[in-house]
Amino acid sequence: MSDASAPLYTVEMTLAAGLDDDQASRFAESFIDNPLSTSIMRGQDRRWRVQFLVEGLPDDAALADRLTIQAAVLDLPPDTAFSALEIKKVPDVNWLEESYRAFPPFRVGPFFIYGSHSAPDLQPGEMPLQIDAATAFGSGEHGTTAGCLLLMASLKDKGFSPRGVLDMGCGSGILAVAACRLWTTPVLAADIDPECVRVSELHRGVNGIGGQMRTLCCDGFADIHEDYDLVIANILAAPLMEMADDLARCVKPGGYAILSGMLQTQADALLARYAECGLALAGRADKGEWSAVLLRK
Repeated sequence: MSDASAPLYTVEMTLAAGLDDDQASRFAESFIDNPLSTSIMRGQDRRWRVQFLVEGLPDDAALADRLTIQAAVLDLPPDTAFSALEIKKVPDVNWLEESYRAFPPFRVGPFFIYGSHSAPDLQPGEMPLQIDAATAFGSGEHGTTAGCLLLMASLKDKGFSPRGVLDMGCGSGILAVAACRLWTTPVLAADIDPECVRVSELHRGVNGIGGQMRTLCCDGFADIHEDYDLVIANILAAPLMEMADDLARCVKPGGYAILSGMLQTQADALLARYAECGLALAGRADKGEWSAVLLRK
């Protein structure tokens, strides 16, 4: 758990223009251990801007050493791999109040997504998802999460009714809760991070899901010994590529997988990898520079 009294800092840098999507993703995943959050965006100049939010003032020397290591991992000269490293103290403000202000209710497809600080204002046929600002990723606003929600709703519209759903890398649990709203089927929300499992259980409770949704803290697909009609994985492109064989194993013949966390520029390579595993493209939702894909086995 985070120490609420510890000062917060951002670590910001620009990555070399020569880095490809996979290199940038691997950098963001491993440069700083256990950041509170990570943001990675590509500018119009095609250079990556990365920002980490951390507790306590980072050690300059340790960061310099890590930069050298990362440059070696990415096979780049250390003096050209990264630039504009900057550490800033985050202003001392009421972050709960700020998060409420930054998270007004919004809609994605048939879902009305809101926090506990507001009341649901549902239109006919809309499904409520109460998701509060939390220490786990997934509020529904990000293009990857929104894309997954839209693809899930499209399956429902086509009459698809899974007998079991797996949300691997569940984060806040929003996609698992959404699956429970769409279908009356057992849903397993799994993550390697105990904090994500805790937050998912919290959202299961506030949304009144009950026993329909189970949670599991696990080592990825290595701890999954069943197959499912629908597997959802909103993670990052690199781990999705690595886990392709194991993920495909967990999809029943004729079943579906919804994958996201990749940039549009990474989607073709990911689709080719999953085609090797017997999963063919059945739908796609692009939001901004991000992409979510629907695959059928």
